[in-house]
Amino acid sequence: MCLMKIKSKLLYAYLPVVIAVWFLPTMVKGSDIWTIISVGICFFYTVVAIFPELRILTMEKEKCTVRWLFWKKTYKWEDMAIICHDIIMLPRMSLEGIYFSSKPLVGKKERDFSKKIKYSFDFLNCFYIIFNNEKEKQRILQQLEEWNVTVKKGKVLEERECYDNMLAMRKRVREGRKQYAERYKRNKSE
Repeated sequence: MCLMKIKSKLLYAYLPVVIAVWFLPTMVKGSDIWTIISVGICFFYTVVAIFPELRILTMEKEKCTVRWLFWKKTYKWEDMAIICHDIIMLPRMSLEGIYFSSKPLVGKKERDFSKKIKYSFDFLNCFYIIFNNEKEKQRILQQLEEWNVTVKKGKVLEERECYDNMLAMRKRVREGRKQYAERYKRNKSE
């Protein structure tokens, strides 16, 4: 039986920023109101950036277990409402991963499921795996396929794959035209 234990690698990216933000109140000179506001900003950023990344996901053939600090919850794969391979587009980067939810998401467009899961504060019912590289992505997707876990493609990922296929097709057409033009010039000069 294969066991996969996955910890977030984004924690290490966010941690220096959060530590730097916590020095903000010491740099603010002036009234107590600005100190309170800056401490509030620091607390909010810590909750939004660090807390979700403290989850540890353990996946097995029949089930997955989510652990966050002292709490733990186990789900059978059949009980998961959403298992979606998708991309979240951010202003300076994109986060490709698998997004899980034990509850069906209502009131949102299917396109927004992955964002809703990523930014959810329901740490034990909504969780995700962000891929760091292509090798890790292939390993995780292949293992889930071996376990017969159905991973649905998200709308953004489908759109990106369609766009990439269109670009590849245009490139092949352009190369074909160049080859044809070169052959035509050769035949004309002979």
